[in-house]
Amino acid sequence: EGQLEVFKEQIKLAEEFNRPLNIHALKADGWLADLWPQMPERFMLHSFGGSVDFLRSALKAGARISLSASILKHKNYADVIREVPLSKLLLESDGPFLSDYKDIPEFARKVAELKKIDYAELVECVYANFREFNGGE
Repeated sequence: EGQLEVFKEQIKLAEEFNRPLNIHALKADGWLADLWPQMPERFMLHSFGGSVDFLRSALKAGARISLSASILKHKNYADVIREVPLSKLLLESDGPFLSDYKDIPEFARKVAELKKIDYAELVECVYANFREFNGGE
């Protein structure tokens, strides 16, 4: 309960200061979905690893989805990667200790392959998404 109240305050601060909200919500899909209406304009689910149904709910609420190579350990990883629209996709490193993918470019090649697009196109889209998510910075 205390964590939920603190999180609601973080949502308010993101709105007040026009900052993006980066959410790492491991095993918190249920209560997080209840908060979609309160989310700031720019929010991201960091290192997404949930179900396709939860992904669809998050996307409908306006979330950006950040994927790390750890998604490749999930049985539904291909479905999740294909479901994320290019306009909402961000990529991140989870370090060399959590996956066989040692860097973002290697992981990005796998994502491009699964999405059946050119690697350069994926890189351009993710970079544009990153800049937009961070307010053009």
